[in-house]
Amino acid sequence: MKTAITPMQQLVADKKHLPLATLATDDKSQKEFALLINLLLACLMAQCVDVNTNPNVQSKIKDIESYLASGFPSKEFERRFIDRAGGIGSGFLFRISYNNFIGVVTRERATSNVISILGDHHAANE
Repeated sequence: MKTAITPMQQLVADKKHLPLATLATDDKSQKEFALLINLLLACLMAQCVDVNTNPNVQSKIKDIESYLASGFPSKEFERRFIDRAGGIGSGFLFRISYNNFIGVVTRERATSNVISILGDHHAANE
């Protein structure tokens, strides 16, 4: 019988793939990292297929939208998430529209999670 992985276990497995984790050196980057981690945790806890319909996920997206409305993001945040879908970990992508600062979370396509037999491996196996 296969046991379900908890959100914290998934975070540990994805620690090398979390965006901004190694770049969060200044106050702005640390704030952005905290917002993204909160969003990722909300996505992991959501029990629905479309995580955007989950009230907790919507709340975390609103937090990021408010943050962006009050100032400019870091260059790294802008490069990864403004007008392009950037990975936030665990198979979730986040995108912010430059025109109206509306955020959307999507799941990566299933084919992107397939482990190739040509030598690739999953982060949890490291």
